[in-house]
Amino acid sequence: MKAVIVVPEQKPSACPSVPCVALFPLLDRPFLQHVVEAVARRGVREVQFVLGPGADAVVEYFGDGTRWGCAFAYHLIADPNAPGGVLRSLVEPGEYALVATADRLPSLPTVLRPTPPGLLFGAPGEWSGWAVVRGGELSSVAGGALRDLGTALAELGLKWVDVGRPVAFRALTDVPEAQSRLLCGDVPCVLVTAQEAAPGVWLAPNTRVADTSTLVPPAFVGANTVIGPGAVIGPNAVVGPDCMIDRGAQLRDATVCTGTYVGTGVELSGVIADGRCLVNPRLRTAATIDRRLLDRLATGLPLVRSVEPLLAGAAFVAAAPVVLAAALWLWLTRPGPVFWQRRFVTTPAPAAESTWEAGTAYTLVPPQEGDEQSGWVVPATFRGLVLELLPALGGVALGKLRLVGLPPRRRAALRLHGTQYPPVLRAPAGLISEAALCPTPPTAEDRLLVDVYQTQTSRLGTNLWRVCRFLAKALTSWGAPPRATGATRYALGRAGVVAVVPPTTVVVSAPADLAPELV
Repeated sequence: MKAVIVVPEQKPSACPSVPCVALFPLLDRPFLQHVVEAVARRGVREVQFVLGPGADAVVEYFGDGTRWGCAFAYHLIADPNAPGGVLRSLVEPGEYALVATADRLPSLPTVLRPTPPGLLFGAPGEWSGWAVVRGGELSSVAGGALRDLGTALAELGLKWVDVGRPVAFRALTDVPEAQSRLLCGDVPCVLVTAQEAAPGVWLAPNTRVADTSTLVPPAFVGANTVIGPGAVIGPNAVVGPDCMIDRGAQLRDATVCTGTYVGTGVELSGVIADGRCLVNPRLRTAATIDRRLLDRLATGLPLVRSVEPLLAGAAFVAAAPVVLAAALWLWLTRPGPVFWQRRFVTTPAPAAESTWEAGTAYTLVPPQEGDEQSGWVVPATFRGLVLELLPALGGVALGKLRLVGLPPRRRAALRLHGTQYPPVLRAPAGLISEAALCPTPPTAEDRLLVDVYQTQTSRLGTNLWRVCRFLAKALTSWGAPPRATGATRYALGRAGVVAVVPPTTVVVSAPADLAPELV
Protein backbone atom coordinates (compact mmCIF):
# COMPACT_ATOMS: atom_id res chain seq x y z
CA MET A 1 0.00 0.00 0.00
CA LYS A 2 1.22 3.48 -0.88
CA ALA A 3 0.39 6.81 0.72
CA VAL A 4 -0.60 10.09 -0.89
CA ILE A 5 -0.05 13.09 1.39
CA VAL A 6 -1.65 16.34 0.25
CA VAL A 7 0.24 19.36 1.61
CA PRO A 8 -1.73 22.65 1.56
CA GLU A 9 -0.29 25.83 0.10
CA GLN A 10 2.52 27.04 2.37
CA LYS A 11 2.87 30.71 3.19
CA PRO A 12 6.02 32.15 4.80
CA SER A 13 6.09 31.67 8.55
CA ALA A 14 6.30 34.62 10.94
CA CYS A 15 9.02 32.73 12.82
CA PRO A 16 12.47 33.35 11.28
CA SER A 17 13.77 29.83 11.93
CA VAL A 18 10.72 28.12 10.39
CA PRO A 19 10.45 28.35 6.58
CA CYS A 20 6.78 27.31 6.41
CA VAL A 21 3.95 26.33 8.73
CA ALA A 22 4.14 22.62 7.90
CA LEU A 23 7.69 22.56 9.28
CA PHE A 24 6.86 24.32 12.55
CA PRO A 25 8.15 22.14 15.41
CA LEU A 26 5.55 20.52 17.64
CA LEU A 27 7.44 19.01 20.58
CA ASP A 28 10.78 18.03 19.03
CA ARG A 29 10.04 17.83 15.29
CA PRO A 30 7.99 19.48 12.55
CA PHE A 31 4.29 18.71 12.40
CA LEU A 32 4.61 17.29 8.89
CA GLN A 33 7.28 14.91 10.17
CA HIS A 34 4.78 13.60 12.72
CA VAL A 35 2.42 12.95 9.80
CA VAL A 36 5.11 11.17 7.77
CA GLU A 37 6.19 9.02 10.71
CA ALA A 38 2.58 8.05 11.44
CA VAL A 39 2.38 6.78 7.86
CA ALA A 40 5.77 5.02 7.90
CA ARG A 41 5.03 3.23 11.19
CA ARG A 42 2.09 1.51 9.53
CA GLY A 43 4.22 -0.23 6.97
CA VAL A 44 3.84 2.22 4.10
CA ARG A 45 7.08 2.46 2.13
CA GLU A 46 6.02 4.52 -0.89
CA VAL A 47 4.89 8.08 -0.21
CA GLN A 48 3.68 10.50 -2.87
CA PHE A 49 3.56 14.15 -1.79
CA VAL A 50 1.12 16.47 -3.54
CA LEU A 51 2.39 19.99 -2.92
CA GLY A 52 1.03 23.44 -3.46
CA PRO A 53 2.98 26.68 -3.94
CA GLY A 54 5.58 27.63 -1.34
CA ALA A 55 6.47 24.07 -0.35
CA ASP A 56 10.07 24.04 -1.59
CA ALA A 57 11.30 23.79 2.01
CA VAL A 58 9.29 20.58 2.43
CA VAL A 59 11.13 18.92 -0.45
CA GLU A 60 14.47 20.08 0.91
CA TYR A 61 13.72 18.83 4.43
CA PHE A 62 12.41 15.35 3.60
CA GLY A 63 14.59 14.52 0.60
CA ASP A 64 14.19 11.07 -0.93
CA GLY A 65 12.81 9.45 2.23
CA THR A 66 15.81 7.23 2.97
CA ARG A 67 15.89 8.49 6.55
CA TRP A 68 12.49 6.87 7.17
CA GLY A 69 13.12 3.77 5.08
CA CYS A 70 10.71 5.00 2.42
CA ALA A 71 10.74 6.26 -1.15
CA PHE A 72 9.39 9.79 -1.51
CA ALA A 73 8.18 11.48 -4.70
CA TYR A 74 6.85 15.03 -5.09
CA HIS A 75 4.16 16.47 -7.36
CA LEU A 76 3.65 20.23 -7.54
CA ILE A 77 0.19 21.49 -8.46
CA ALA A 78 -1.32 24.96 -8.58
CA ASP A 79 -4.24 24.28 -6.21
CA PRO A 80 -3.77 21.53 -3.58
CA ASN A 81 -7.38 22.07 -2.47
CA ALA A 82 -8.49 20.39 -5.71
CA PRO A 83 -5.95 17.59 -6.30
CA GLY A 84 -8.35 15.27 -8.13
CA GLY A 85 -6.37 14.87 -11.34
CA VAL A 86 -3.15 14.00 -9.54
CA LEU A 87 -4.89 11.56 -7.18
CA ARG A 88 -6.38 9.65 -10.10
CA SER A 89 -2.97 9.32 -11.76
CA LEU A 90 -1.10 8.23 -8.63
CA VAL A 91 -3.30 5.31 -7.54
CA GLU A 92 -3.96 2.33 -9.78
CA PRO A 93 -7.59 1.13 -9.98
CA GLY A 94 -6.98 -2.13 -8.09
CA GLU A 95 -4.60 -0.95 -5.37
CA TYR A 96 -5.25 0.60 -1.99
CA ALA A 97 -3.76 3.93 -0.98
CA LEU A 98 -3.69 5.85 2.27
CA VAL A 99 -4.84 9.38 1.40
CA ALA A 100 -3.89 11.94 4.04
CA THR A 101 -4.18 15.69 4.39
CA ALA A 102 -1.00 17.06 5.92
CA ASP A 103 -2.69 19.60 8.18
CA ARG A 104 -4.45 17.00 10.35
CA LEU A 105 -3.17 14.06 12.40
CA PRO A 106 -5.68 11.51 13.76
CA SER A 107 -5.09 8.59 16.14
CA LEU A 108 -4.88 5.88 13.51
CA PRO A 109 -5.17 2.16 14.27
CA THR A 110 -1.79 0.50 14.75
CA VAL A 111 -2.44 -1.82 11.79
CA LEU A 112 -4.34 -0.79 8.68
CA ARG A 113 -6.49 -3.65 7.33
CA PRO A 114 -8.50 -2.24 4.45
CA THR A 115 -11.73 -3.97 3.50
CA PRO A 116 -13.54 -3.28 0.24
CA PRO A 117 -14.25 -0.61 -0.73
CA GLY A 118 -12.11 1.12 1.92
CA LEU A 119 -11.95 2.95 5.25
CA LEU A 120 -12.83 6.50 6.25
CA PHE A 121 -11.20 7.74 9.46
CA GLY A 122 -13.52 9.95 11.48
CA ALA A 123 -17.27 10.10 11.90
CA PRO A 124 -20.15 11.05 9.60
CA GLY A 125 -19.89 14.76 9.00
CA GLU A 126 -16.50 14.91 10.74
CA TRP A 127 -14.01 13.41 8.32
CA SER A 128 -10.43 13.54 9.63
CA GLY A 129 -8.95 14.06 6.17
CA TRP A 130 -7.52 10.51 6.12
CA ALA A 131 -8.83 7.47 4.27
CA VAL A 132 -7.78 4.11 2.85
CA VAL A 133 -9.36 3.80 -0.56
CA ARG A 134 -8.95 1.85 -3.78
CA GLY A 135 -7.88 3.61 -6.92
CA GLY A 136 -11.14 2.82 -8.72
CA GLU A 137 -13.33 4.48 -6.10
CA LEU A 138 -10.90 7.39 -5.83
CA SER A 139 -11.04 8.02 -9.57
CA SER A 140 -14.82 8.21 -9.53
CA VAL A 141 -15.04 10.93 -6.86
CA ALA A 142 -11.74 12.84 -7.06
CA GLY A 143 -12.99 15.62 -9.29
CA GLY A 144 -14.17 18.03 -6.61
CA ALA A 145 -12.65 19.90 -3.71
CA LEU A 146 -10.56 18.02 -1.18
CA ARG A 147 -12.86 18.99 1.70
CA ASP A 148 -15.77 17.22 -0.07
CA LEU A 149 -13.83 14.01 -0.69
CA GLY A 150 -14.91 12.40 2.58
CA THR A 151 -18.61 12.90 1.85
CA ALA A 152 -18.22 11.52 -1.66
CA LEU A 153 -16.34 8.44 -0.43
CA ALA A 154 -18.91 7.81 2.29
CA GLU A 155 -21.63 7.68 -0.39
CA LEU A 156 -19.67 4.85 -2.02
CA GLY A 157 -20.00 2.76 1.14
CA LEU A 158 -16.59 3.19 2.75
CA LYS A 159 -16.64 2.13 6.39
CA TRP A 160 -16.24 4.81 9.05
CA VAL A 161 -13.51 4.19 11.66
CA ASP A 162 -13.67 6.36 14.78
CA VAL A 163 -10.25 7.93 15.49
CA GLY A 164 -11.35 10.74 17.77
CA ARG A 165 -10.78 14.40 17.02
CA PRO A 166 -7.60 14.84 14.94
CA VAL A 167 -4.92 17.36 15.81
CA ALA A 168 -5.37 20.20 13.32
CA PHE A 169 -2.46 22.41 12.32
CA ARG A 170 -3.13 24.86 9.51
CA ALA A 171 -1.56 28.07 10.84
CA LEU A 172 0.42 29.41 13.78
CA THR A 173 -2.89 30.18 15.49
CA ASP A 174 -3.21 26.41 15.99
CA VAL A 175 0.11 26.10 17.85
CA PRO A 176 -1.19 26.39 21.46
CA GLU A 177 -3.91 23.75 21.07
CA ALA A 178 -1.74 21.41 18.98
CA GLN A 179 1.16 21.56 21.44
CA SER A 180 -1.19 20.98 24.37
CA ARG A 181 -2.85 17.96 22.77
CA LEU A 182 0.45 16.34 21.83
CA LEU A 183 1.80 16.99 25.33
CA CYS A 184 -1.27 15.35 26.85
CA GLY A 185 -0.90 12.27 24.63
CA ASP A 186 -4.10 12.70 22.62
CA VAL A 187 -2.31 11.14 19.63
CA PRO A 188 -0.46 8.02 20.84
CA CYS A 189 1.30 7.50 17.50
CA VAL A 190 3.50 10.58 17.98
CA LEU A 191 7.22 9.85 18.42
CA VAL A 192 9.59 11.93 20.54
CA THR A 193 13.27 11.50 21.39
CA ALA A 194 12.73 12.26 25.06
CA GLN A 195 12.08 10.47 28.31
CA GLU A 196 9.15 11.10 30.60
CA ALA A 197 10.99 12.13 33.76
CA ALA A 198 7.69 12.47 35.61
CA PRO A 199 4.06 12.23 34.51
CA GLY A 200 3.62 14.86 31.83
CA VAL A 201 7.22 16.14 31.93
CA TRP A 202 9.44 15.20 28.99
CA LEU A 203 13.20 15.77 28.96
CA ALA A 204 15.27 15.23 25.81
CA PRO A 205 18.90 14.02 25.88
CA ASN A 206 21.57 16.26 27.40
CA THR A 207 19.04 18.56 29.05
CA ARG A 208 20.39 20.42 32.08
CA VAL A 209 17.87 21.42 34.70
CA ALA A 210 18.73 23.46 37.79
CA ASP A 211 17.80 22.00 41.15
CA THR A 212 15.66 25.02 42.05
CA SER A 213 13.70 25.14 38.81
CA THR A 214 10.12 23.89 38.59
CA LEU A 215 8.59 21.93 35.72
CA VAL A 216 4.79 21.96 35.77
CA PRO A 217 3.19 19.29 33.59
CA PRO A 218 2.55 19.12 30.79
CA ALA A 219 5.96 20.39 29.67
CA PHE A 220 8.62 19.43 27.14
CA VAL A 221 12.31 20.43 27.17
CA GLY A 222 14.42 19.81 24.06
CA ALA A 223 17.93 18.46 23.71
CA ASN A 224 20.97 20.46 24.87
CA THR A 225 18.77 23.00 26.64
CA VAL A 226 19.69 24.66 29.94
CA ILE A 227 17.04 25.55 32.52
CA GLY A 228 18.40 28.04 35.06
CA PRO A 229 17.70 28.40 38.79
CA GLY A 230 14.23 29.46 39.81
CA ALA A 231 12.79 29.06 36.32
CA VAL A 232 9.22 27.81 36.02
CA ILE A 233 8.41 25.79 32.90
CA GLY A 234 4.76 24.93 32.31
CA PRO A 235 2.01 24.17 32.14
CA ASN A 236 1.72 23.64 28.38
CA ALA A 237 5.26 24.87 27.72
CA VAL A 238 7.49 23.51 24.97
CA VAL A 239 11.17 24.48 24.86
CA GLY A 240 13.10 23.52 21.74
CA PRO A 241 16.68 22.26 21.50
CA ASP A 242 19.80 24.38 22.17
CA CYS A 243 17.92 26.94 24.25
CA MET A 244 18.81 28.67 27.51
CA ILE A 245 16.13 29.65 30.01
CA ASP A 246 17.83 31.97 32.48
CA ARG A 247 17.28 32.55 36.18
CA GLY A 248 13.70 33.17 37.28
CA ALA A 249 12.13 33.00 33.80
CA GLN A 250 8.55 31.74 33.57
CA LEU A 251 6.95 29.99 30.60
CA ARG A 252 3.23 29.24 30.48
CA ASP A 253 1.33 28.12 27.38
CA ALA A 254 4.40 29.12 25.39
CA THR A 255 6.64 27.66 22.72
CA VAL A 256 10.35 28.52 22.60
CA CYS A 257 11.96 27.67 19.26
CA THR A 258 15.44 26.29 18.61
CA GLY A 259 18.43 28.27 19.88
CA THR A 260 16.46 30.94 21.75
CA TYR A 261 17.66 32.65 24.92
CA VAL A 262 15.04 33.69 27.48
CA GLY A 263 16.57 36.23 29.85
CA THR A 264 16.49 36.62 33.60
CA GLY A 265 13.00 37.10 35.01
CA VAL A 266 11.30 37.13 31.60
CA GLU A 267 7.70 35.88 31.58
CA LEU A 268 6.25 34.36 28.42
CA SER A 269 2.58 33.45 28.32
CA GLY A 270 0.62 32.39 25.27
CA VAL A 271 3.34 33.33 22.79
CA ILE A 272 5.92 31.80 20.47
CA ALA A 273 9.51 32.98 20.98
CA ASP A 274 11.91 32.43 18.10
CA GLY A 275 15.19 34.25 18.64
CA ARG A 276 14.28 37.94 18.78
CA CYS A 277 10.82 37.36 17.29
CA LEU A 278 7.68 37.11 19.43
CA VAL A 279 4.46 35.79 17.89
CA ASN A 280 1.09 35.99 19.63
CA PRO A 281 -1.07 33.31 17.96
CA ARG A 282 -4.25 34.48 19.67
CA LEU A 283 -3.92 38.08 18.49
CA ARG A 284 -2.23 37.06 15.21
CA THR A 285 0.58 39.54 15.73
CA ALA A 286 4.36 39.27 15.48
CA ALA A 287 7.10 41.59 16.68
CA THR A 288 10.86 41.51 16.23
CA ILE A 289 12.78 43.02 19.13
CA ASP A 290 15.73 45.21 18.17
CA ARG A 291 18.82 44.07 20.05
CA ARG A 292 19.64 47.70 20.77
CA LEU A 293 16.50 48.00 22.86
CA LEU A 294 17.91 45.33 25.15
CA ASP A 295 20.88 47.45 26.21
CA ARG A 296 20.71 50.93 27.68
CA LEU A 297 24.22 51.58 26.40
CA ALA A 298 23.34 50.65 22.82
CA THR A 299 23.81 54.21 21.56
CA GLY A 300 27.53 53.77 22.11
CA LEU A 301 27.84 50.49 20.21
CA PRO A 302 28.79 51.93 16.78
CA LEU A 303 31.36 54.21 18.39
CA VAL A 304 32.86 51.41 20.48
CA ARG A 305 33.12 49.08 17.49
CA SER A 306 34.85 51.71 15.40
CA VAL A 307 37.37 52.75 18.04
CA GLU A 308 38.06 49.27 19.44
CA PRO A 309 40.91 48.57 16.97
CA LEU A 310 42.42 51.98 17.72
CA LEU A 311 42.24 51.41 21.47
CA ALA A 312 43.68 47.91 21.06
CA GLY A 313 46.54 49.29 18.96
CA ALA A 314 47.30 51.92 21.59
CA ALA A 315 47.20 49.29 24.34
CA PHE A 316 49.46 47.01 22.28
CA VAL A 317 52.05 49.77 21.90
CA ALA A 318 51.81 50.71 25.58
CA ALA A 319 52.23 47.08 26.64
CA ALA A 320 55.11 46.43 24.23
CA PRO A 321 57.83 46.90 26.92
CA VAL A 322 56.11 44.35 29.17
CA VAL A 323 55.69 41.88 26.30
CA LEU A 324 59.31 42.31 25.16
CA ALA A 325 60.59 41.87 28.71
CA ALA A 326 58.57 38.67 29.08
CA ALA A 327 59.82 37.47 25.69
CA LEU A 328 63.42 38.12 26.70
CA TRP A 329 62.97 36.22 29.94
CA LEU A 330 61.42 33.26 28.12
CA TRP A 331 64.21 33.30 25.53
CA LEU A 332 66.77 33.03 28.32
CA THR A 333 64.96 30.42 30.40
CA ARG A 334 62.89 28.30 28.02
CA PRO A 335 64.04 26.29 25.00
CA GLY A 336 62.14 26.51 21.74
CA PRO A 337 60.35 29.39 20.04
CA VAL A 338 59.47 32.51 21.96
CA PHE A 339 56.47 33.62 19.88
CA TRP A 340 53.82 31.11 18.89
CA GLN A 341 51.38 31.53 16.03
CA ARG A 342 47.68 31.02 16.71
CA ARG A 343 45.62 30.44 13.58
CA PHE A 344 41.84 30.62 13.55
CA VAL A 345 38.85 31.36 11.33
CA THR A 346 37.71 34.96 11.48
CA THR A 347 34.10 35.33 12.54
CA PRO A 348 31.36 36.31 11.86
CA ALA A 349 31.67 33.85 8.98
CA PRO A 350 29.20 32.76 6.28
CA ALA A 351 27.74 29.26 6.32
CA ALA A 352 29.73 28.24 3.22
CA GLU A 353 33.04 26.86 4.49
CA SER A 354 34.79 27.63 1.21
CA THR A 355 34.49 31.35 1.95
CA TRP A 356 35.97 31.25 5.45
CA GLU A 357 38.99 33.47 6.02
CA ALA A 358 41.91 32.66 8.29
CA GLY A 359 43.29 34.99 10.94
CA THR A 360 46.54 34.93 12.88
CA ALA A 361 47.60 36.15 16.31
CA TYR A 362 50.83 35.66 18.27
CA THR A 363 51.33 34.70 21.90
CA LEU A 364 54.26 33.77 24.12
CA VAL A 365 52.91 30.31 24.98
CA PRO A 366 52.18 27.33 22.72
CA PRO A 367 48.63 26.09 22.07
CA GLN A 368 47.17 24.06 24.92
CA GLU A 369 45.54 20.66 24.88
CA GLY A 370 41.91 21.06 23.89
CA ASP A 371 42.38 24.25 21.85
CA GLU A 372 42.05 22.30 18.61
CA GLN A 373 38.72 20.82 19.68
CA SER A 374 37.04 23.63 21.60
CA GLY A 375 38.87 26.82 20.65
CA TRP A 376 41.54 29.01 22.17
CA VAL A 377 40.61 30.31 25.61
CA VAL A 378 42.87 32.97 27.11
CA PRO A 379 43.01 32.07 30.83
CA ALA A 380 42.01 34.75 33.31
CA THR A 381 45.36 34.66 35.12
CA PHE A 382 48.30 37.04 35.27
CA ARG A 383 50.29 34.69 33.03
CA GLY A 384 47.39 34.60 30.57
CA LEU A 385 47.19 38.39 30.61
CA VAL A 386 50.92 38.94 29.96
CA LEU A 387 51.77 35.93 27.80
CA GLU A 388 48.61 35.64 25.69
CA LEU A 389 46.24 38.60 25.81
CA LEU A 390 48.73 41.48 25.55
CA PRO A 391 50.72 39.98 22.61
CA ALA A 392 47.46 39.09 20.81
CA LEU A 393 46.15 42.67 20.99
CA GLY A 394 47.81 43.14 17.63
CA GLY A 395 45.13 40.87 16.14
CA VAL A 396 42.43 43.11 17.64
CA ALA A 397 44.16 46.20 16.22
CA LEU A 398 44.15 44.58 12.76
CA GLY A 399 40.44 43.75 13.01
CA LYS A 400 40.91 39.97 13.04
CA LEU A 401 39.69 39.59 16.62
CA ARG A 402 37.51 41.40 19.11
CA LEU A 403 38.52 42.08 22.69
CA VAL A 404 35.45 40.19 23.93
CA GLY A 405 34.01 37.29 21.97
CA LEU A 406 33.80 33.55 21.61
CA PRO A 407 37.05 31.56 21.77
CA PRO A 408 38.78 31.70 18.35
CA ARG A 409 38.39 28.35 16.61
CA ARG A 410 40.27 26.54 13.91
CA ARG A 411 38.39 25.21 10.90
CA ALA A 412 37.51 21.75 12.25
CA ALA A 413 36.22 23.07 15.58
CA LEU A 414 34.18 25.83 13.92
CA ARG A 415 32.68 23.33 11.50
CA LEU A 416 31.64 21.05 14.38
CA HIS A 417 30.26 23.74 16.67
CA GLY A 418 28.69 25.69 13.83
CA THR A 419 26.69 22.60 12.94
CA GLN A 420 25.59 22.05 16.54
CA TYR A 421 24.78 25.72 17.17
CA PRO A 422 24.74 27.94 14.03
CA PRO A 423 24.94 31.29 15.94
CA VAL A 424 28.58 30.38 16.68
CA LEU A 425 29.31 31.26 13.05
CA ARG A 426 27.73 34.69 13.43
CA ALA A 427 29.38 35.60 16.73
CA PRO A 428 32.74 37.43 16.65
CA ALA A 429 35.82 35.71 18.04
CA GLY A 430 37.58 37.49 20.88
CA LEU A 431 40.32 37.22 23.47
CA ILE A 432 38.11 37.47 26.56
CA SER A 433 35.44 34.78 26.65
CA GLU A 434 32.91 33.59 29.17
CA ALA A 435 34.69 30.21 29.25
CA ALA A 436 37.66 31.86 30.97
CA LEU A 437 35.46 33.40 33.66
CA CYS A 438 33.85 30.21 34.99
CA PRO A 439 34.80 29.33 38.59
CA THR A 440 36.32 26.16 37.16
CA PRO A 441 36.92 25.57 33.45
CA PRO A 442 33.98 23.81 31.78
CA THR A 443 34.45 20.39 30.29
CA ALA A 444 34.58 19.93 26.53
CA GLU A 445 30.92 18.87 26.38
CA ASP A 446 29.86 21.95 28.37
CA ARG A 447 31.95 24.44 26.41
CA LEU A 448 29.27 24.82 23.77
CA LEU A 449 26.69 25.63 26.46
CA VAL A 450 28.95 28.39 27.73
CA ASP A 451 29.25 29.76 24.20
CA VAL A 452 25.46 29.62 23.81
CA TYR A 453 25.12 31.73 26.94
CA GLN A 454 27.71 34.24 25.72
CA THR A 455 26.18 34.67 22.27
CA GLN A 456 22.73 35.24 23.73
CA THR A 457 23.96 37.78 26.32
CA SER A 458 26.58 39.57 24.21
CA ARG A 459 25.75 43.25 24.64
CA LEU A 460 27.85 46.27 25.44
CA GLY A 461 27.06 46.30 29.14
CA THR A 462 27.69 42.59 29.67
CA ASN A 463 30.89 42.68 27.60
CA LEU A 464 32.29 45.56 29.67
CA TRP A 465 31.45 43.55 32.77
CA ARG A 466 33.34 40.57 31.30
CA VAL A 467 36.42 42.75 30.77
CA CYS A 468 36.28 43.91 34.40
CA ARG A 469 35.87 40.36 35.67
CA PHE A 470 38.75 39.14 33.52
CA LEU A 471 41.13 41.85 34.75
CA ALA A 472 40.09 41.29 38.36
CA LYS A 473 40.79 37.58 38.11
CA ALA A 474 44.02 38.05 36.15
CA LEU A 475 45.49 40.52 38.63
CA THR A 476 44.74 38.26 41.58
CA SER A 477 45.94 34.91 40.21
CA TRP A 478 49.28 33.96 38.71
CA GLY A 479 49.43 30.39 37.54
CA ALA A 480 47.46 28.24 35.16
CA PRO A 481 43.73 27.82 35.79
CA PRO A 482 42.48 24.65 37.49
CA ARG A 483 41.59 21.65 35.39
CA ALA A 484 38.10 21.25 34.04
CA THR A 485 35.81 19.40 36.42
CA GLY A 486 32.40 20.02 34.90
CA ALA A 487 31.15 21.56 38.17
CA THR A 488 30.74 25.01 36.67
CA ARG A 489 27.76 27.29 36.77
CA TYR A 490 26.91 26.22 33.23
CA ALA A 491 27.28 22.47 33.79
CA LEU A 492 23.89 22.06 35.39
CA GLY A 493 24.37 18.34 35.76
CA ARG A 494 22.20 15.37 34.97
CA ALA A 495 18.68 15.36 36.33
CA GLY A 496 18.62 13.68 39.70
CA VAL A 497 15.62 12.74 41.82
CA VAL A 498 12.25 13.64 40.40
CA ALA A 499 9.76 14.58 43.10
CA VAL A 500 6.11 15.53 42.78
CA VAL A 501 5.19 18.37 45.14
CA PRO A 502 2.23 18.87 45.01
CA PRO A 503 0.64 16.49 42.45
CA THR A 504 0.56 19.18 39.72
CA THR A 505 4.11 20.47 40.21
CA VAL A 506 7.21 18.55 39.19
CA VAL A 507 10.56 19.59 40.58
CA VAL A 508 13.56 18.07 38.81
CA SER A 509 16.57 18.33 41.09
CA ALA A 510 20.24 17.92 40.21
CA PRO A 511 22.89 16.53 42.57
CA ALA A 512 23.97 19.07 45.16
CA ASP A 513 27.55 19.15 43.98
CA LEU A 514 26.39 20.29 40.54
CA ALA A 515 24.12 23.08 41.74
CA PRO A 516 24.18 25.80 39.08
CA GLU A 517 24.88 29.48 39.53
CA LEU A 518 23.85 31.42 36.45
CA VAL A 519 24.96 35.05 36.64
